[in-house]
Amino acid sequence: MKMNSVCVVISVIFFFVAFFNISPAKAEKGSDYREGSTPEEVLLQEKGGVLLPRGVLVVEPGFQYSHTSRARIAISGFTILEAIAIGQITTEVTKKDVFTTFLNLRYGLAHGWQVDCKIPYLYRHDRYSWQEDSATREKTVTDEDIGDISFGISYQFLYEKGSWPDAVLNLRVKTHTGKDPYHIDTDDRGRPEELPTGNGHWGISGGITLVKRSDPAVLFGSLTYFYNITILKEQLEIMERFVLEPVWISV
Repeated sequence: MKMNSVCVVISVIFFFVAFFNISPAKAEKGSDYREGSTPEEVLLQEKGGVLLPRGVLVVEPGFQYSHTSRARIAISGFTILEAIAIGQITTEVTKKDVFTTFLNLRYGLAHGWQVDCKIPYLYRHDRYSWQEDSATREKTVTDEDIGDISFGISYQFLYEKGSWPDAVLNLRVKTHTGKDPYHIDTDDRGRPEELPTGNGHWGISGGITLVKRSDPAVLFGSLTYFYNITILKEQLEIMERFVLEPVWISV
């Protein structure tokens, strides 16, 4: 499985480079352009507010970490006057750590277009502890694999002038290259023996990003609509999510 993930990453990068005819000279040109940009321009490019010029390639490695903890109490019995519980009380604590490294590839096309690709790789460490027969039991599960690769295309149809901001339309497609949560092995109590690295759905999102410079700060926000498409029991189900992300950043 790990070898397949490496092959997928290499194939995506090779396709990205070959399809857009990217050469080392163009990549170097992108580096020079970045060095010649102001901090404000670099910040906006990273947030998707303004797009890269034609022929400029930007490769951005990144890292994310998240930790979640959850405690659950289950009572098998009955209560008296909502204050006295008679029966078996079971407690379970779950702690999850997710380490994500990713590679962003962005390439500027002509006439205000830009394409990008995000390749994540996840390492997960989950810990379970529960009470059983007056003793504390523990279980640790670790797993790693490629996540859900996504591709995007952006178009800047409005450029800042006077009171008008920069405006960029975004369209993204998320694959399900990661290990989905629907086909993982579990023990007899339903606890996983392996961990998912993707959500198991194809996803499509579209949105708009607005950017307005106001020295010494930049105001930008995004309006995005998500469609997560999953096929279960030969039926097509669509899960929708609407996200509004205004952000104020001082530079």
